[in-house]
Amino acid sequence: MPSYNYFRKPFYANLEKHKTPEQRQQEENINRQKAKQKQEQDKNHFLERYNDFVNTFNASYPDIKNQYAIIKVMFLDIRFTSILLKNFKTKKEQYIHFNYDTSQWHVTKNNCLWDNTKYEILEPLTTKEQMDIILANLG
Repeated sequence: MPSYNYFRKPFYANLEKHKTPEQRQQEENINRQKAKQKQEQDKNHFLERYNDFVNTFNASYPDIKNQYAIIKVMFLDIRFTSILLKNFKTKKEQYIHFNYDTSQWHVTKNNCLWDNTKYEILEPLTTKEQMDIILANLG
């Protein structure tokens, strides 16, 4: 008489065995600590690069540095941090996004009128000529 197995393996058969709730809680706490540590590293990295940007801007444009505000734009959970470069006289502004993977600044353009978080990331900002063009556009 052939044996037929009509039943599938139950879903709980693949779960890790011998894990107590305390062990699962401990793993969860470790993962939270790693995430917080990574977030803190990213924040510190961004702030270092932000200070570099401000110092470079002030050194490169000493005569017009008082006409511009350089504002940090940081979101807590999202790895989207940027600088808002704003001209006081013309009230025009330009966002510059920080790419964590390449550690470079990228010019961004907002394509969405109703959502301030939707940006198209353009070319990396690497030369003084690019910055001159941005400042010319801002007035």
